[in-house]
Amino acid sequence: MGDILSPSPAAWPCPRWCFDGSKTTSNVPFCQLDGSKITSNVLFWQPDGSKITSNVPFWQLDGSKITSNVPFLAARWVKNHVQRDFRGAATLQSHIERAIGPIELGQSRARAIERAGKSALCSDTLRRASPPRSKARSPDENPMALTATLFRFELNISDVDRGVYETVELRVAQHPSESDAYLVTRMLAMALEYERDLSFGRGVSTPEDPALSAPNEMGGVALWIEIGQPSAERLHKITKQADRVCVYTHKNPEFIVADLMAGTIHRAEEIELTSFDPAFIDELAALLTRNSSWDILRTEGALYVTVGDTTLSSTPVVHAEYKRN
Repeated sequence: MGDILSPSPAAWPCPRWCFDGSKTTSNVPFCQLDGSKITSNVLFWQPDGSKITSNVPFWQLDGSKITSNVPFLAARWVKNHVQRDFRGAATLQSHIERAIGPIELGQSRARAIERAGKSALCSDTLRRASPPRSKARSPDENPMALTATLFRFELNISDVDRGVYETVELRVAQHPSESDAYLVTRMLAMALEYERDLSFGRGVSTPEDPALSAPNEMGGVALWIEIGQPSAERLHKITKQADRVCVYTHKNPEFIVADLMAGTIHRAEEIELTSFDPAFIDELAALLTRNSSWDILRTEGALYVTVGDTTLSSTPVVHAEYKRN
């Protein structure tokens, strides 16, 4: 490398090449560390040391500073060293010291080398020559994406009050933000309102969809079922879209009743509100498995759910206090 780094003009190669592979017109080998192209209108130093002009500042091969801000190094030196294992400003500085001996970096020069190290060195030549590297990330910086949990349900429905007797097999996706209590309430609503065209919406990740719905003959919504505690604004909107609206909640129903009695919801008196005992929902949620089989019986308003050897019972409350006489 002595012939490349010698200050003698006779030792400098001619011609030489820039990072992008274009041929230069100077006997002085250099290349720009920030990856920008060197064009013919860029003036620099001649091999004999006479100054033409320097609109783009650079560093001489002996390490002396010509101008500040943008450092330059010999193209062949960069090709032989930096392209192989460039690792940023610290490695670049060690390469310089190995090539031309220990140097004292002033603040402006250190800042220039740091900028050069942080830049992409992104010409096509360097990109092809440098080996691919992956950036290590901590778990906090690269969290695993949360996915839905798939449940399989077999519902053996015996709804004496409605005269519905069906066995239904369902695959249900539980969104990561969906609680077990919400999922259980959703499955009970499916059983207690079951009809052939009743289907689940796209889930809590798509809030504009109903939890469950069934179409009418005209392509509209015959039945829209909400789960939990929908807002008054949402109820006002969906009662304009669906023929029949039901709400099944595992939460305190008083807030929904207050909204229905406030007089701000369209067709509020036609909305059917059913609430479950939270303790009953929690007990049923504790029996959830990825493959569940429920025997559901409703008779005279009482609800019985058998899971394996365990039978839970409760009487859902059908609210009517907000309805006009």
